[in-house]
Amino acid sequence: MAVEAPAAPPVTPAAPAPAQTPPTTTNFTEPSRTPLEAPKPGSTRERMQKATEKYFKPQEGDDSPEPAKTPEPGKQPETPPKRPGEETTPAVEPPPDVTPEQKKKNPWVLLDESKKRVKALEQQMSEAKSASLAETEKAKYEERITKAEAKLKEKEDEIRFKSYEKSDEFKTKYEQPYEAAWERQWADLREVTINGDDGVARPVVHQDILDLMNLSLPDANKLAREKWGDFANEAMAARKELRTLFNAKITALEEARKTGADREKQFEENRKKWQDGVQKHIKDTWDAANQAAASDARNGEYFKPVEGDDTRNQLLGKGFALVDEAFGKNPMDPKLTPEERAAVVRKHAAVRNRAAAFGPMKYIIARLRAEVEALKKANGEFKGSQPPAGGGTSAGGAAPTSGAKDKMRAAGDKYAR
Repeated sequence: MAVEAPAAPPVTPAAPAPAQTPPTTTNFTEPSRTPLEAPKPGSTRERMQKATEKYFKPQEGDDSPEPAKTPEPGKQPETPPKRPGEETTPAVEPPPDVTPEQKKKNPWVLLDESKKRVKALEQQMSEAKSASLAETEKAKYEERITKAEAKLKEKEDEIRFKSYEKSDEFKTKYEQPYEAAWERQWADLREVTINGDDGVARPVVHQDILDLMNLSLPDANKLAREKWGDFANEAMAARKELRTLFNAKITALEEARKTGADREKQFEENRKKWQDGVQKHIKDTWDAANQAAASDARNGEYFKPVEGDDTRNQLLGKGFALVDEAFGKNPMDPKLTPEERAAVVRKHAAVRNRAAAFGPMKYIIARLRAEVEALKKANGEFKGSQPPAGGGTSAGGAAPTSGAKDKMRAAGDKYAR
């Protein structure tokens, strides 16, 4: 939208400029003191005029009269009306607790300070809660911990109880004798007829024997006379045997419940003692075998370092390290990754191949040593032989004449005589 410039004051009579042609430039010099036509309310001209008025106020000591204010044809609104598409942002009033010093600060600085205060207060609240909890609920938590430990011990005892009940020792010593006594007593008493509760005779059942077992001795004796009649003594004898074996079962289980921790501790001590003994035996045997290999008359030189030969000693150390690392890991260990398991298997294969190659390499070394010794002997004999004075052949031997060199030597001897 084109900016509407203020009309220029008349200076000299001249032809007026066409109203349709707006000025190409804006004059920012001091405006004329002549009153101008009032701008339209809310127009761009009015806003520009208000924005520039502060720059044209008379300075201190200036005697110039103030510029005349633009007459207002009518009461104009303090703020221009809102045009379509324009939004008016309401003024934000500061909180009542904000001090004048805080009003002068940047709002973002105030926000950071508020965050710090909130964080400090939250930390104080947390510490206060912790201190209060430690003081007021300490006894309550201790009580809960004590109950939890007791519950845990009860469960552990129950596990030991169940474990012993399923053990072979319990079945052999207590369960099987009790079941055998039931079978034997039932075989004798199953054909007996007793008096029922309604006074009518009926065959005996297992529950009749259990009824006698669950009663005290006087009550059981009275019930046996009333129901079993002539077989009361046999019924009481069966009750006594079965009850004795059953009580032995219960006593053994209760004893296992009480002493299960002691028996488990004893078992763990025995296991550790056996494991320590086995480890000591393996270590002693290992050390003795390595010492014997190093002191062996035929092969000991290959298993111990040689003073002054650093390269040989380094190779020997690497070989021992490879074997120790291979023996120290089991490829069946479930904790190994596929890559680690493959590396262990390759080390085992390397140890196997090296052990298998020891015999052939020892044979090759022995054969090469024999050849070296033969060459040394022949070289020594060659160096020990000396030609006769004046040339010719050595004493006691005929000079060979097959070679050209020998023929030339013979021809030279002929002229030298």
